Formats: sequence, structure tokens, C-alpha cells
Amino acid sequence: MKQALGWGNVNYTRQNVTKRRPQKQQIPKELIHIIKQNNALDLQLYHYTKQLLIRQINNLNPVTKRQLALYVKRHQQA
Repeated sequence: MKQALGWGNVNYTRQNVTKRRPQKQQIPKELIHIIKQNNALDLQLYHYTKQLLIRQINNLNPVTKRQLALYVKRHQQA
């Protein structure tokens, strides 16, 4: 995306991270169902764009794939 949009280096830090996030098993299934219903369009958009991104990544040239892998590795440690 950096190359496609002409961006410079994009670095980020995690902010506003929940320290005591409950486990999914602790949340009532009915509440999860309601949340999914209320966000159905958002979920559809997310899944659609995720598939587009996966296709774009799969079509990258080897050099760009390596750059992406290094970027991901660098930011997983953050």
C-alpha cells in the first residue's frame, strides 16, 4: 500500500490497548450474537477487503514480499 499510495515509511506504536480484556469464552454468546448482528455490514466489508488485500499480497513481486515480511516482523515486536 505504501508504494501504491506513494507513502513514506509508516511506523506506529500501539495505543489505547485494553489491559484486562476478557476472554471470548467469558462473554455471553447472546451478547456476541447481538454485536455481530449490529455490525453485520462492517463485518461484510472487513471480509471483502481482507480478501482483496490477500490477493494483492499474493501478487507482489518477491522483493516487495520480502520488504513486507521484514516490516511485519519489525512491528510484531512493538
